[in-house]
Amino acid sequence: LARTLCEEIGRPWNFCVGEVRLAADVFDYYAGLALDLKGESSPRYDDGSIGLTVREPVGVVGIITPWNFPLLLVSWKIAPAIAAGCTMVVKPSEFAPSSTFQLAEAIGAAGAPAGTINVVTGEGDVVGERLVESPQVNKIAFTGSTAVGKRIMAQAAPTLKRISLELGGKSPNVVFP
Repeated sequence: LARTLCEEIGRPWNFCVGEVRLAADVFDYYAGLALDLKGESSPRYDDGSIGLTVREPVGVVGIITPWNFPLLLVSWKIAPAIAAGCTMVVKPSEFAPSSTFQLAEAIGAAGAPAGTINVVTGEGDVVGERLVESPQVNKIAFTGSTAVGKRIMAQAAPTLKRISLELGGKSPNVVFP
């Protein structure tokens, strides 16, 4: 995976190894969290009934990720989807899809049922839009620009499709001596 990242995005080796390690940590975290996902019950005091919280998969998650941290960013979306029992259709950046394919293959080799992760490629304007508008996709998880995030939100609004948007990445910091 690190070699693929180096070749695909041109990042130095030590940074690529670091990204692979961070991605592994993400999967480790969500694997542990999956063991603790449970519903809860609490008595209601007004009529003596019991309120239940049930954790259920949302269904198919459409995942759209950028090129800059292709393995880590897709891991942040795939790992919780697997932990929640969801299947997914992943659309990586057309500039850096190889690590996503390798990750999907590794997850399949580790025992995930066929069809758990489906990777599609192509231009975001075409493939991403189809993914967002598909009635078979129950949730969209997107990392990218604010402009595209706004478009996704507008496309998802008519059907109240669930969305998670990580946008912009512009976080100015002031460092004092």
